[in-house]
Amino acid sequence: MLNLSTKPFLDFTQKHDAILIDEVFPSMCAYFCAHLKDQHVLLVTSEKQENELFQNVQFFNPNIIEFPALDTLDTKLASKDLIGVRNQALLNIKSAKKPSLILTTLNALCQKVEAIDTLEKNSLHLKVGQTIDFEKLPHQLLEMGYQRANLVNDKGQFAMRSFICDIFDIASKLPYRIEFFGNEIESIRTFDINTQKSIDKVSKCTLLFAKNEMQSTLLDHLKNCTIVLDDLLELENQYAFLKKHQHLIDFDQLFAQLKKHKILYFAKEKIQTLTTYKDKQFEMFSRKISAEFFQNPFFHKALSLETLQSHIQEALHSNLDTLKLYVVCETRKQKELVLQQTDAIQDPKMHIAFLDGYLSSNFCAHDLSWMLISSSELLQHKKIRRQQQRSSALFTNLETFHPKVGDLVVHFHAGIGKFLGIEKQKDIHEHINEFLVIEYAEKSKMFVPISQSYLITPYIGSKEEKPQLHTIGAAKWKRAKATAVYSIVGYAKQLLELYATRTREKGFSYLPDSEEFKDFEETFPYIETTDQMQAIVDVKKDMMLEKCMDRLVCGDVGFGKTEVFLRAAIKAVLDGKKQVAILVPTTVLAEQHFETLQERLDGFNIKVRALSRFVSPKMQKKTLEDLELGDVDIIIGTHRLLSKDVKFFDLGLLIIDEEQRFGVRAKEKIKLKKHDIDTLTLTATPIPRTLYLSLSRAKDLSVITTPPQDRLPIKSIVCERDTQIIKTALLQELNRQGQAYFIHNRVETIYKVQKELQALVPDARIVVAHGQMHANALEDILHTFKNHKADILVATSILENGIDIPNSNTILIDNAHRFGLADLYQLRGRVGRWNRSSFCYFLTPPKMQLAPDAKKRLFAVVEAGQFGGGMKIAMRDLEIRGSGNILGTEQSGNLSSIGFHLYCKLLKRTISKLKGDSVKAFQETELYFPYPAKIPDSYIDDADLRMDLYKRFGDADSIPEVEAIYKEANDRYGTPPIEFEWLFYMMKIKTIASQKNIQQLKIKQNTLFIIKEAGKKKELHEKLLNPINVPKDLESLLDLF
Repeated sequence: MLNLSTKPFLDFTQKHDAILIDEVFPSMCAYFCAHLKDQHVLLVTSEKQENELFQNVQFFNPNIIEFPALDTLDTKLASKDLIGVRNQALLNIKSAKKPSLILTTLNALCQKVEAIDTLEKNSLHLKVGQTIDFEKLPHQLLEMGYQRANLVNDKGQFAMRSFICDIFDIASKLPYRIEFFGNEIESIRTFDINTQKSIDKVSKCTLLFAKNEMQSTLLDHLKNCTIVLDDLLELENQYAFLKKHQHLIDFDQLFAQLKKHKILYFAKEKIQTLTTYKDKQFEMFSRKISAEFFQNPFFHKALSLETLQSHIQEALHSNLDTLKLYVVCETRKQKELVLQQTDAIQDPKMHIAFLDGYLSSNFCAHDLSWMLISSSELLQHKKIRRQQQRSSALFTNLETFHPKVGDLVVHFHAGIGKFLGIEKQKDIHEHINEFLVIEYAEKSKMFVPISQSYLITPYIGSKEEKPQLHTIGAAKWKRAKATAVYSIVGYAKQLLELYATRTREKGFSYLPDSEEFKDFEETFPYIETTDQMQAIVDVKKDMMLEKCMDRLVCGDVGFGKTEVFLRAAIKAVLDGKKQVAILVPTTVLAEQHFETLQERLDGFNIKVRALSRFVSPKMQKKTLEDLELGDVDIIIGTHRLLSKDVKFFDLGLLIIDEEQRFGVRAKEKIKLKKHDIDTLTLTATPIPRTLYLSLSRAKDLSVITTPPQDRLPIKSIVCERDTQIIKTALLQELNRQGQAYFIHNRVETIYKVQKELQALVPDARIVVAHGQMHANALEDILHTFKNHKADILVATSILENGIDIPNSNTILIDNAHRFGLADLYQLRGRVGRWNRSSFCYFLTPPKMQLAPDAKKRLFAVVEAGQFGGGMKIAMRDLEIRGSGNILGTEQSGNLSSIGFHLYCKLLKRTISKLKGDSVKAFQETELYFPYPAKIPDSYIDDADLRMDLYKRFGDADSIPEVEAIYKEANDRYGTPPIEFEWLFYMMKIKTIASQKNIQQLKIKQNTLFIIKEAGKKKELHEKLLNPINVPKDLESLLDLF
């Protein structure tokens, strides 16, 4: 560790119990705290400073324990992730063998915590080979605060199946799958909550107590420690909010506890600018505080890359024997830029050392004998901290279909019907089985074995009107399906021809990644997710090919699509010397991207300009001239970019962001621009056409389904507009020094709403933004809010795209019933962009009877609250509005006749067949076998999970797919029973038969009857079976066809 004159400071702390130091910047605070090693150090800061301080402390002392605040005022509603982190931190403090540095906030310090004794006594430690009563385990877990579920997909849940217990401990990054043999733990494995597949074996695991029985405080568990209150001004501001809340411990009680410990007060400003310091006392937190003043041995020197040389020269000329420079760098590029300045100084007194890591600010000795220099401050590069609280996040699985009573469905053989529910009855072999009951015309019913649920898809037509139910066995459905299949084949050929034509078009081939491009990649302040990295790789591969790129990147709101296109844009400029056009739907989004690029490109010789109403006519004219001359590398703009007067010197890449926001006319203009250039399209809520294309494999597609590693799902609440709810929501956010949005979409009454909110939260700084404001005024308001000079932004839906403020994590949407589904989803996406729990309130007028479609929209967006909900939103939008003309007018009739899902399923199969893949025919083979092939309740007790498995078996196109499903079931549910083994064999047989155009297989008295299509005729074949090994004999017989 660096030793920079700390002895006077340490000596002073030994002599006095209360010390005041001013002009302490975060890097200095971290340095001081890292040298206090005699006992626990509790570093208390504000919510605003917490992440920056953590990164500074980590540079000097990587062994830091963080104790975060809960995300809600009511502990019962708190995030399980945060409860887990806090409980684990308490146990780590208790078990630490040497003094620890603990970072917390004033908010967290005022909240109640679990007693360590309770945590230790009620947590469960498990290991392989241990004996535990399996039957009593569910009760034990419920007593510990865990919730029983059919499927584990969130922290604090557990599920019991056969002799397997799945559980997600509140402090673990991955859930555990604990398999028993009787009462003995046979194995413990981690698993993925999305695939539900096992990942790794582990020998032991700990399940923390998960109840919220919070009776003590953090200080109760720290008997002897040094407490550091950092940044007094910010703490005072937070105190002003916190003291109003009855949920927190009393402040008099808190300060009485603080006095029992050694305490250091750090002020970032000179103490005289904050308060009066006289007779060793100052006033803060509504009380007089006694403390000895210590003169800070360091001072903050504001440096930039441009002024670094002159400051070093000044120090060298001040009669120093030596000047030591310690430069903290994160990347090779940062080091190079500093060396370019220091190499020009030839002076033997100067000694320079480079240190790997991150500091937010510089500090120096008063005599300038040494300087600790932060390259991040020199280059104005902020680092944004990501906290990984779980290894993967649950995202929406579109493949699952759980019909609700009353839903319209399509049966592959019988047509459109109405789902009535699931019943248990005897089948033709007198076995009790589950059946899906579907009503058809004239109140007739079809009982479909749940094992054939793969034959059923949800019905979505091209219009909002509901279709007539089909008559069972009538020719109408067969004709409709045959017509659709014929049409699909022609349409698929047309699509593939278009795709092939695009692929054949000669494009520009970009060079492999240059060193300068790699330097740009290093400026990304986050860690890429797996999906995001794959999308980046896909785009770069496309750009290096000699064909025109036409790639669609689909990812949920806030999942990192922006970084994908930024890298494509910079690669086009650096590795191809081409111009780039970035087309966005709104002025606000154009400004956001422009600012992001300006910040990221500091130090790179790349010229970026914007074209929007935020730019003056004079500047727009100059930009257009420079663009045509090649003096602009990247242009960002709205529809203005599609104007005829916009001409390029050498356009190489067109990027279309938020494609779903553009209308038909704009898209036609875009098509004209796309000729002979690379195109990258990004969308968060796929419009139906892109959704269909993604299913049909007729477009290059990258899907980002993984959220950033620190992201938590947004909590969505639909409620009537109530002043108490609004007040609580806003105070809860301001309490943690966050910011909030209030969306009110009527300009006429927006200032009235501002006054109402100001009356509810008088201390809050509230600003207003709407589309009718002058461009400069709107820009100023957005910058004010972005820089946290305002707490609440009251705005119209102008914020729908383009605002990315991680500190804003509460949004209230007034009259939410008036918004479209995609609009609600985009607005909700303005929050939840950081590691805090976020909240979205959909407010509706009190006692108002909402229209059915408005209700559907609101609850659809709540249902899509999991990660990856954008795809789900697109599907629900189809259900509410109808799929419209998504395939062109020639196809809409066929789509209505068989339904969107079945149409896409057949289209996907057709395209795969035309591409030469081995897939099933359009005919689904019917099986009539006398074997007990099913998933028993005793193996999987949840009907939805059984239906999912049946559906996946039935939809499998190949034997490897069927075998993979069987292997997964073995992993998730344990050793399969004989009935499941039969089902596995039958699914293999069905898959082979479907690929061979076999219409029906029937076994009667050891004879296999085969009905096969031969042109327009049907052939009947009979084969004797070996009763000893039916499955193997079946496979060998089918190989003959």
